[in-house]
Amino acid sequence: MQAHRPVPREDQEKLWQRFKAASDAVYDRRKDFYEGQKEVYLQNQVEKEALIAQLATFADFKADRIKDWNTKTKEILDIQKAWEKNRPGHQRSR
Repeated sequence: MQAHRPVPREDQEKLWQRFKAASDAVYDRRKDFYEGQKEVYLQNQVEKEALIAQLATFADFKADRIKDWNTKTKEILDIQKAWEKNRPGHQRSR
């Protein structure tokens, strides 16, 4: 890594402005990316809340036959796979 060395005084401001413009361009692209991610996180949260609502219907399930339990277990595992396939939801709304 090179040390920062002084430049001629007459070039300092011009070089600084070039550096600042390049930095601003990078940070603007970064900001746009993260703004787009917020939309993705919110959509993922909506999808996960729908999965929770689906799963809530199983809370009162009762059966006397193993076949019925196996069927419900498969349905629950399918919901779990859908949950795992979905990327994480937005952290701040928890």
